[in-house]
Amino acid sequence: MADVRKARQRILIALTVLLIIGCASGAAVFLLSSEEDDLEAIPPSETIPPAEKPPHIVEAELFPEADLIFRNAYVADGRGSDLRQADVAVRDDRIVHVGDAPINAPGDNVDAEGLILAPGFVNSHSHTFEVIFEHPGAGSALLQGITTEVGGMDGRSDLPLSDHLEAVAELEPGVNYAMLVGQGSVRGSVIGWENRPATEAEIERMQEIVRDAMRQGAFGLSTGLEYAPGMYASTEEIIALARAAAEYDGVYITHMRCEGPDIIAAVEEALRIGREADTGVGISHLKVVGEENWHLHTEVMDLLEDERLAAQEEGRKIWADAYPYLSPDYAVNIPLREAAAQYAPERVRPKAPGWQPPEYPALHKHHDSVAAENTLAQLAEREDADAGQIVDRILAADPDARAQVQMVSEENLRDVLSWPGSVIANDASTRDPERDPAPNRSRHPRAYGAFARVIKQYADGETLSLPEAIARMTSAPAKALGIEDRGVVDEGYYADLVLFDPATIEDTATYTHPRSYPDGIVHVLVNGQFAVREGELQSEIRAGRVLHHDPEGD
Repeated sequence: MADVRKARQRILIALTVLLIIGCASGAAVFLLSSEEDDLEAIPPSETIPPAEKPPHIVEAELFPEADLIFRNAYVADGRGSDLRQADVAVRDDRIVHVGDAPINAPGDNVDAEGLILAPGFVNSHSHTFEVIFEHPGAGSALLQGITTEVGGMDGRSDLPLSDHLEAVAELEPGVNYAMLVGQGSVRGSVIGWENRPATEAEIERMQEIVRDAMRQGAFGLSTGLEYAPGMYASTEEIIALARAAAEYDGVYITHMRCEGPDIIAAVEEALRIGREADTGVGISHLKVVGEENWHLHTEVMDLLEDERLAAQEEGRKIWADAYPYLSPDYAVNIPLREAAAQYAPERVRPKAPGWQPPEYPALHKHHDSVAAENTLAQLAEREDADAGQIVDRILAADPDARAQVQMVSEENLRDVLSWPGSVIANDASTRDPERDPAPNRSRHPRAYGAFARVIKQYADGETLSLPEAIARMTSAPAKALGIEDRGVVDEGYYADLVLFDPATIEDTATYTHPRSYPDGIVHVLVNGQFAVREGELQSEIRAGRVLHHDPEGD
């Protein structure tokens, strides 16, 4: 960092001289700007970058020493700013220059012409902690541009947290790794799985466990209030634990008690916990499930937006993570007959790769009609049959056929993604490709394609601009969680970077074929080292680090 500071001082002197002679006022404005990246206000932005490079020019003799220089990239800085063409230099594990690098500057040159260079994606709702010891390389995360995984979600974490984090550090993980402390695990360690109120003494003991976890590096407290034993806790009990986390600037992230008919009460409880514990609140995988409940979406979003604005005045953050799919994990592997009986044909998509209607055109690279994720209604229309007949035909060919059911409205999903408080996560665990078993029927494509899917399908200029989408994958979750010096392409930040081709980036995973890596991810750096190069996973590189929250406790 001392070298970076000295380089910055030299740059400031040079630019001051240029400013005096009237040659580079724009450079001074660019360099001296220190606007805070902000979860609440990501500015609108054009997705087409300007042709010129930014006016951040450094003479060769003043240019900071670099190991790598990405030349002529289109930079999405993670703050939501307009894309701009620039050279980005990396030394050791940090970014040392963003601007115009001299032609003869030292360092290995990487041609990034036509590529977008963004901060590495921060997967703020991950279940990698459950598999990290079997898949320490985290290859499936890296291959979709994820450089930081945040675990301990849904109220589950190992205790004591310090032992877990030390063991992960010894693994030398492929990605940066952060954890929350799980309220369900804390309750289970004190009370067990009994469905009863906690005593005052038990609450005090649970608070101490939370405080210990925060001092050991946890970024906050999580709950999974649809799961035992966390579901047995009262709101007041959770508030007490959230207060303990808040003493160390920890956040509260919740899988709420309900995402269906009782979602309003669940949201109100989550927001109350944040207010009374005086902490930020993150809603896990925000969605309203079940077509009969979709009408509740507007009220949910109004509640969240009102609270977001009020909390902003108090210095707290309200946000929600979301994944870009219309089915949660429990709706991707339902027996076909059962799904067809319970849901409308427009919502049911068979998963039966062995069945092919006559003369049905191949619509997907896997060359089977079901992989194209057609609904029963679409198949019935093409076959001039009713949905029941289609089900019978599929089951005759594949008696074990299953189905994926749409539980979320596409319109509502887009509304969630466009909400200023939303961030992108995949709610999945990562796998090392060489150790990844054949996916079972329950595997969800979000584990492989979520981030590319947002860029390809939802960064359309209407739901999100491309810079907005990148911000929601990078600086926004990092800032919400308190992860420092990551999630932004700027001098002094860690060199967690992803370079992708905007013309070819695409998710290829489907419900029928979930284990399929995205196209268009060209390079991924973790702490300045290539984890993916020219689209190929560098499995021998394990450059991730265990991240510890830096508490400001009493």
